[in-house]
This record gives sequence, structure tokens and C-alpha cells, in this order.
Amino acid sequence: MALLGGVVLACPALAEDWQIASVSGKAFRLSGTEWVRVGGNDTIAVGDTVKTLGSGALTLTRSGVTVTIAPNSRVQLSERMNGGFTDVIQTAGSTEVEVDPGRHIR
Repeated sequence: MALLGGVVLACPALAEDWQIASVSGKAFRLSGTEWVRVGGNDTIAVGDTVKTLGSGALTLTRSGVTVTIAPNSRVQLSERMNGGFTDVIQTAGSTEVEVDPGRHIR
């Protein structure tokens, strides 16, 4: 499923970091004004922007939601309404979102 803009997920009120389930090739997160390469033990905080290059792919998980970011993609993970909703905002490339059947997606 390729997203053209973003998706809104109903998530728990407490903000928790996204865990990197898998990373291959070159994947980065924006830290201030610098792109920092991410590894398998890293986490991605709510509000972070991540990107992959031509050889990169990244899979993130949190609370029954899996976000898979394809090569040459850029995605920001943000929250609103006191953490009641998570926005997956794709500005380049392709992203797939899988939600546990017990979750709600709009």
C-alpha cells in the first residue's frame, strides 16, 4: 500500500518511541539539522523524520502498528490531540502501514 500523503492512527495517549524492527542499507533520522544513520538497536522518537536512500529500507513498530519505509522515502512520525492520534506523513517514496486488527485507523 503506497501512501500519497499520510495516515492517521488512533494510538495510546502516552507517547512511546518507535522501535526499529529491521533496517537494511542506508537509513537515517533527522537530528537537529544533521542526518544520523540509524541501526537495529535505535529508537525513533515521536516527531522525528526518517529517510532511506536507494539501498535502504526501514521497519518501525509501536503498539501494534508496523510502518515499513521503502528505499528513497522520507517520513515524519508525529502525534496530536495529546497523543490520541499518530500521523505518518510521507513526503517522498513509499510507505506501508500495518495495524493490528484491534486498532482503529482513519
